[in-house]
Order: sequence, then structure tokens, then C-alpha cells
Amino acid sequence: MTNQTRISRRLIVQNAFLTALFGCMPGLASAQTGRLVKVLVPTSAGSSADIGARAASVAAQKVLGRPLIIENKVGAGGSIAAAALAAAEPNGDTIGVFGNSFLLFPVEFPQHKFDPMQDVIPVAMVSRGANVLVVDASSPYQSLADIVKKAAAAPGTVSYASAGLGSSTFHSAERVRTAANLELIHVPFKGSPESLNQVLGGRIDFAFAPVSVAGPFIQSGRLRALAVSTSKRSSMLPQVPTTAETVPNSSYESWLAVLVPAKTPLAFQQELNKAYSTAMQTAEIKKVFTTLGVEPEVMQLDEVKAFVRKEYALVMTDAHPSKPR
Repeated sequence: MTNQTRISRRLIVQNAFLTALFGCMPGLASAQTGRLVKVLVPTSAGSSADIGARAASVAAQKVLGRPLIIENKVGAGGSIAAAALAAAEPNGDTIGVFGNSFLLFPVEFPQHKFDPMQDVIPVAMVSRGANVLVVDASSPYQSLADIVKKAAAAPGTVSYASAGLGSSTFHSAERVRTAANLELIHVPFKGSPESLNQVLGGRIDFAFAPVSVAGPFIQSGRLRALAVSTSKRSSMLPQVPTTAETVPNSSYESWLAVLVPAKTPLAFQQELNKAYSTAMQTAEIKKVFTTLGVEPEVMQLDEVKAFVRKEYALVMTDAHPSKPR
């Protein structure tokens, strides 16, 4: 059985668990009273991001009092869904749950003429997740400091794999690279399973990957975890230091947020923030998110907007690196 097959089966199990958990929750039917709200999700059904968005929306609809219906609108890295959200009427009938990558759509998919700072408004956080820096168990690198030392001494000789340009795994590595002023070789792949296979084979020095994807290989001893990308240590890998403990200002977190079209009334923005923030604090959500390797996140409306503006500035720096890879 391939690593990718194992990961796909794990997502199927997680999706079945989600259905069983929320399908039998009391009071769910009472939420089906208001007008339908379409929730655009730019990833395929059964993916980790889809499961997170689906779980959050099912829980939030009980507070909102309107049914939230997921529509998986995939294609062009998610930019098609973003363009559709931006074009939707700002009347509360269409919202979206997107990850960090939507901030880079103007760079990666300029044909859609999507502006993440003008066309949509972030109104609630859903989750934050760590990517973990891993090397093969036989690698000479025992710490992030070892990688930094080698890359500084021999520029352009240390390689890293990612799940593609613009992915959270790419940005995790780029934050380290820029903060430490390194020159690294970037080798992009279609996804984290493919990038980890290259690290496991010793063909690439290191990679960042979601904790939920790399975890089984770390537990089996096939990969060595050197650092997590978040500003705080992950509760799922508490013994693993953060990148910032070695390289200051190198933190990067993958996250999901609720977006609405520009000009959506402030009152509905506040309603959505309350609904999703309340949902993120439930025991059911914490159970589901633990299986995904992420943690629920709660922010007030103004905090969400400020956070996304700051993240946008940072990813624009990552998207225009000062040194070749």
C-alpha cells in the first residue's frame, strides 16, 4: 500500500467519523429554518480542509439559525472558488471557507483579477495548524540549526520539498529561508505525500508537511521531526521546538477563515463571527479537529481582519523572494 493510499483512507475514515458525530447531534434540525447559505470550499470533498470547513459550518449553523450548505468548487488551485465568492451578491446567501493560499491568488492566477484585500472580507477564524519540518531518519541533520549552518556555509546546496508554490508547506520553508537569509533549492510537488516520499528516499534534504500527514511517519521512526512552523509548540508534538526558537521571525501557520463578498453588511459579518466562534469552542469540533491535526481558533471580527492584513503582507514577501531557489 502506498503512502498516498494510506492518507486517502485516513481521510475517508475522518469523513465517516464527522458524519456520524454531527449527524446524530440533537437540535440540528432546528437550524434548518432560515434561508439557505451556500458555503464555497475550494478543495475536494474528503480533503482535510473540506472536513474542517464542513465540521465548522455544521456546528455554526445551529447558532446562526440558517442551514449552511457546502459546495466544493475546485479548480485552478482554488482561485475559481475565490472568483465566484467575489462575484456573489453581498446579501448573506454565499460565503466561503478558505485557507491561506487565497492571499496569493493575484500572483498565481492573475487572469481572475481577484484582489483578496478588496473583493472579500474575512469575518471569522476556523482553525490554525502547524506544519512540521522533517528529515529522513538517516539524515545527518539533527536540528534546524544543523540545516541553517550547512545552508549558510554552502549556499544553494540544501534542498527542500513542498506541496507546491503557494502552499502552506512552501511558505513554512520560505519563512525560515528569508528569516535566516539562506539560499535553498526549492523542489515543488503536487502534494505533501509526494514531497515526503522524496525526503524518505533521501533525494531531498527536508520538507515541511502538515502534522496529520507527517505524524504516522514520525511515530514509526521513518522521519525525524526537527521543528514546527507555528509560533507556539504544537499540542500534537509538544517535544518538537518551533522554528522561531532557532530562527527568530520564521513562524508560519496554516489556517482556515470564513470569507464573505465585499460590501456584505456589517451586521451579517458579526453574526457569522459569533456563530463560527461559538462553534469553535465546542467539544465536538475539538474532537474532529484533533483527527485533522489542527486546532480551533477564535478571534473577534476586528482581530480577524487585522490578522489577515498582516498575513497578506508576509505572503507577498514570500511570493517575491530576494534570492533564487
